[in-house]
This record gives sequence, C-alpha cells and structure tokens, in this order.
Amino acid sequence: MTTESSSFSGDDVRSLLGAYALDAVDADERAAVEHLVATDPSAAAELAQLTAVAATLGDAVAGEPPAALRASVLSAITGVPQVGPLAGPQPVPSPAQPDTATPPESTPDGLSAPPAQTDPTAASATPGGLSVTPATTPAESAPDGSQTSATGAVAPDVSSPGDPGATTGTGVTNLADRRRPSRTRWLAVAAALVVGAAVPTALAVQQAQRANEAEQQQQALADLLTDPSAVVVHGDVTGGGTATAVLTDDRALFSATGLPDPGDDKAYQLWVVDTDGAASAGVMADDAGSVRQLADDFSAGDALAITVEPAGGSTQPTTDPLVVLSTT
Repeated sequence: MTTESSSFSGDDVRSLLGAYALDAVDADERAAVEHLVATDPSAAAELAQLTAVAATLGDAVAGEPPAALRASVLSAITGVPQVGPLAGPQPVPSPAQPDTATPPESTPDGLSAPPAQTDPTAASATPGGLSVTPATTPAESAPDGSQTSATGAVAPDVSSPGDPGATTGTGVTNLADRRRPSRTRWLAVAAALVVGAAVPTALAVQQAQRANEAEQQQQALADLLTDPSAVVVHGDVTGGGTATAVLTDDRALFSATGLPDPGDDKAYQLWVVDTDGAASAGVMADDAGSVRQLADDFSAGDALAITVEPAGGSTQPTTDPLVVLSTT
C-alpha cells in the first residue's frame, strides 16, 4: 500500500485530501495523496484550498462583553450606600458623686465615732439579721431641668437627643441603638462585595461559553473537511473579497476574506439556496473583513449565497447576492 495504483483508486485518494490538510493520514496515505497532487492540477488546487480552510481552525474566537453588562453593573453600584468610617464608642463622663459623709460625732469618752454613710442603696440591718435594701427615691426635676437625686445632689444630664447609644440619666447604654448603624454599614459592605464578585463571575461564564462554542465549531469543521463527499468551491465577491465553500452532502462551510464594511446597522447574512428558495443560515460576524459560518441545513445540490441585510438579519434576502457558490 505504497502507491496510488497498488492500493488506492483515484477517488479514494481524492477523498483523503481533507484528512491530509489536517495531517490526519498515515505514511502510505500521505504518499498516495502527494503522488495524486503531483500529477493532477485540480487535486493540487483543491488541497491548497482545504489547507487554507484548515488553517482557520486555530483562530481564536474573540468577543466583547455585551454593552448592557457594564451598564447594569454601574447602575447596581450607584444603589449601594457608601460606607463611612466606623465611629468608636464615645467616653461618657461619670456623674459627680456628692459628698454624703457626715462629720464624725463625738462620744462621751472623747473618741470620734466613724462617720455614718447616707448611701440610699446601703443595706440596713433588721432584727432578724437580714439586710434590707431601701427603695431608691425617683429623681426629681430641678428648676433648671436637671435631675436631682434623693439626697438633693444634681445629676448631670449626659444624654442628648439624636445620640444613639448614649448613656441615659440612669447610666445605662442603649446597645440596640448603637448596633443599628453598625449593622447597616456591614450590610452595605456585603452588598458591595456581592456586586464586585458578580462581575468577574459573569465574565468567566461568558468566556467559558465562547471557548466551548469555538471548540464545537472547530470539531465540526474538522469533521466536514474529512467528509468523503466534501467539495471545495470558490468565487469572487461583488464589491471586493474572495469566498470559499466546503460543500458536502449534508452540511457546508462558508468563509470569505477581504470583504468591505457592510455599513452602519448592516451585516452579511448567509443563505442556503435550493429549488424552493432561500433559507437563512445565519448572520455572520464581520471580523475585519473576514467571515465564517457553518450551514447545517444543507443538502447535495444546494448553493450558498451571501447578501447585505439589516444588522438583525432578514427572513428573506432583501438585496442581490454578492456571491453564489455551488457544485453546478
């Protein structure tokens, strides 16, 4: 199986042209193909076209994130409250303690007795030996609005309206009021972190989807090039550029280079044309004058054509075809 005549017919060797372009043949098949293209100019031209198409398998599929993504992210950020500096607890002055000690009393022996304490909260002894805590007398209002204790001492007013978490006149701090602004700040921080994490996550998902689509297209292209029924045709595009198509019995690949800009709000659209009319094979993304599109709904005898249509595409061609490629 070293030559075309010994093991391969002419059609067998020609069916290997696509595999040869992909470097997917063994040594014997390679020798047979090289013998064919050396003696058959049409086979050599077909191999050159297949090789050019196969070279596009390595092209990176680039794409810009949708414009709506950036706008939605910026809009979400404007709704997140800005986090200010966290204020620490403010020191609260201690109320002045009145001097309630009574001067020492003299005893009959001339000694001084310990001063008696008048602390209203001090426990008093009962005949049973139990300690009884006297009830605290409610604070009274002084003429100037300050609070006075049962002993007549004026207690300073250490609370102010609108000061959450301030110490009240009884010396008790309202922790619930202090927690509320702190909790709001932490919720704002958490919301900002969620928005920030969502942006790279969305971009990563889009990149993974594009990579998966590119891999599927490359595999479909490789399968198409190795299809025994594959035929390569090419033609000039009206207005500039060249087009090449790989046509098989059940699908086709169209590619073109050197195309002019289709114009504002316009795009190139691919059509599969048969005896019943034209069916859309998709709007093609223009990459600096190059386009490429797989047509799965294709049958033997059909043709491929492109037209310039509105950016969203049309259900039927609205302009004359710029090129038509077929095997007939």
